[in-house]
Amino acid sequence: MILKRILSTLLCLVLISGFCYSQSDYEWKLVKTQGDIKAYVKKLPNTKIKSVKVETTAITSLSELVSIIKDAPRHPEWVYLNSKSQTLDTINQQNWIFYGMSDPPWPISDRDFVTRASITQDNFDQSVQIISVGVPDYIPEVDDCIRVEFVHSKWLLIPHKDGTVDITFELTVDLGGRIPSWFINLAVTRGPMQTMIGLIKTVNDDCYKNCKVGYLTEL
Repeated sequence: MILKRILSTLLCLVLISGFCYSQSDYEWKLVKTQGDIKAYVKKLPNTKIKSVKVETTAITSLSELVSIIKDAPRHPEWVYLNSKSQTLDTINQQNWIFYGMSDPPWPISDRDFVTRASITQDNFDQSVQIISVGVPDYIPEVDDCIRVEFVHSKWLLIPHKDGTVDITFELTVDLGGRIPSWFINLAVTRGPMQTMIGLIKTVNDDCYKNCKVGYLTEL
């Protein structure tokens, strides 16, 4: 009887410790800070893929940010390693099919991806979400380029009455193929951070300052 109680107690401790480990292991962890921008990563259960999140705050508007994000041909100007972007199809104002190509450093092969993007706005706090999900079979694969099979991204834009917007970008992607660890680390720690830096620089350039998106409600 005593032995059973001891074994039962040990089993509970193992299960609890295992649960605690998994909980902490899959939470966001700060990996880099540059100015007002912070980058986080977290592991995903049952996979080697990591999710990346970058956050910052800028003086801007929802219309300006959405106009920048939706202006696909100009993505190479601010999205890290992006060499080509275009809108393949516009389903309606809030849903579109997007194509992007990345040009990583040698000897990594080029990657491209196709996503279906959708934008929604919360009626309570006027926050905006732009969610993109991979649709790799939407168009044929391109020669000498590896098609990314899994990609999921989210922009979260939360406006405030003082004219600032909290900007969060989350990315989960499986780049596929053989990739050296140094490039995976580069993609995780540098890529999203540089993309956010590029976005803020574009905001500060005032090119989109007078843009108005009719279906968005500003705070």
